[in-house]
Order: sequence, then structure tokens, then C-alpha cells
Amino acid sequence: PDLIWVVLGIVQSGCAYVPLDVFAPETMNRWILEDSEPIAVITDREHAGRLPDVNSTVLVLEDFRNESEQRPAVPAVSSDSLINVMYTSGTTGRPKGVQITHRNIARMVSDTAYLPKARDRRFLQVSNQAFDAFTYELWTSLIRGGVLCSIPRETFLKPQDFASWIQRYRPEIVLVTAALFNNLCTEHPNMFNGMTQVMFGGDRIDPNGARRVMEAGGPERLVNLYGPTEATVFVTWHGAKVSDTELPSIPIGSPIAHTELYVLDDRLETVPVEVTGELYMSGLGLARGYLGKPALTAMSFVPDPYAHLHGRKGARMYRSGDLVSRLPEGPLLFQGRKDHQLKIRGFR
Repeated sequence: PDLIWVVLGIVQSGCAYVPLDVFAPETMNRWILEDSEPIAVITDREHAGRLPDVNSTVLVLEDFRNESEQRPAVPAVSSDSLINVMYTSGTTGRPKGVQITHRNIARMVSDTAYLPKARDRRFLQVSNQAFDAFTYELWTSLIRGGVLCSIPRETFLKPQDFASWIQRYRPEIVLVTAALFNNLCTEHPNMFNGMTQVMFGGDRIDPNGARRVMEAGGPERLVNLYGPTEATVFVTWHGAKVSDTELPSIPIGSPIAHTELYVLDDRLETVPVEVTGELYMSGLGLARGYLGKPALTAMSFVPDPYAHLHGRKGARMYRSGDLVSRLPEGPLLFQGRKDHQLKIRGFR
């Protein structure tokens, strides 16, 4: 719980947060701290000893429990203000900080067909805070007036304990990685029964596993989500159907609101239906770029030659490196990577 109110306090102060994974190797966190140069590192006594040596001020939560509750004056925050920097290893093997703005997150939550319309839902928070899915879990639940249900890490890593926890606390909306979903489909295909919505993403979904969940009763809606950190977590969604399980993988679907997608060849020309091309994305979810890396930003976030079609002249698009094709009925089907990136059980 401390993590949530600390993040809220940082954002309300007009600052941006850089989440660290306390279970990550020290070399990873050292790199992130050196690269982001934060003005302060906030931790608690339990984890303070795990921090690498840093030049920033270290604030230990227990030392501030009895501070004044008077609200300080804060600077004006606009939709273009930075809200967080999420580090992703991407295909380079070295972490790079993706700069996310308030507008990016508002777009993820607003006018969303991929979420139920009712606002007082119970969302499950299962993601590590350094993973971009945490951005979705935190802000979607709170902005939409929902409840954030945080599950202990040691519980969700054990399928039987995870299933028991789900049955006890009954979260309504759950997002899990594709690797975890594929595993749960085999061991506990009925654990999602009665839920409003179960979402998965991050890799290919085993169609047979999805079928087992549906045949066991399943949630009201099973949704496949796709998107890179650079486009603020999600750019596509697809409500899975039984007929989808006949395909090589569950489609990644169609764009969410305020998002444009293009399937292009090497000349940035659109390719026909059922022809494989690289997926480019544009819209209000595109991040500001990579922190302190203007050359890499310029290479990955390129001018959008189709921006005039959407009334956003001068907009950029992000080249994902992912290969997709468009099915005759419209949704996109993931085909692989343009480079030689490999994923083993969901890890790059």
C-alpha cells in the first residue's frame, strides 16, 4: 500500500516517478539510477539496504510518518507534463527510459472499448511496479473510481495459491502476462469463471489454452491486448472468440481509442490484407521519447506520413519492429519480430 500513496504524492507534487524493481540485479538498478539522475530515491527500511550507492538523496518512509499534513504549493501540471519514466530493455539489451506524459495515460483510460463501462470495479494489481502493466493497473483503477486489489508476489507465482486467492477476494478485472495465462490455462482453466474480464498480453497466446478457459465457463469477456511501453502499454485489443482458437494465435485485434495503426513495408507504403508488414503506431499514446537519447528517439519515433488523414499534421509514429498481417475481417494477427529478438517464457 505504501507504494501507491508514494506514487500519488510524487505526481501531485508535480514530479515524475521512476519505479525500481527490488528483485532486479543491482547492476540493472544502478544503471537506471545513473541514467535517470533522480532528485531523490524513496524507499523503506526493509529495502534501503538493497539500493546501490547513489548520488541522490535517499528518503526512508518511516522517517516521515509524523510530518505535517499541510498540503504544499505545487507547480502547475499540464497534459504534456512527465508522469513517469519506465525502463525497458527492448532489443538493445540495455535499459532505456521511456518518458510517459499525463496525456499518454489519460488516452489509455478514456473512451476505452476494451474495458467495461461501469466505473466501480475491482481491478487486480499483479504486476511488478517496474513493468509497464503496473501503469495500467494503477491509473485505470483509480481514475475510473475502482478498487485496486494488490496480491502478494509469493501468491501469484504459485498457480494453486493464485487460484485460491482469486476465489477468495473475487477481483472483477484481471490482466496477466501471456506466459502466466498459458500456464494457468493448463493447471486451473476454471479459475477465471465468473469474472467480468480477463486480459492477457506480452506474447503469443496458446489457442488451445484459451479454448480450455472458454469451455470451462470462463469470464464474461476474454481480451487479448498488445502494445509496447513506447505507446503507453496498449495500442490494440481483441475480444477472443471460440473461432479464434482455430488460428495459429489469438489476434491482437484493432486499435483502442485515440490510436492509429499502420502495416507498412520498408518504403512505408501500406501492404494489402493478409500480407505481412511492420506495425507502426501513432496517436495520443505515443511517449515523449527516450530519456537523454535524442538519436535513438529520432530513429524509433519517425514522422507520420499519414498524419494529415487524421487531422494531426506533424505527428510522429513509432516503429515497433513487430511483424503483423491484417485478417480479411479487420483484426491484426501477430507474426513475429523483424529483428532476431527471442523470447523464452515471456522474457526477452
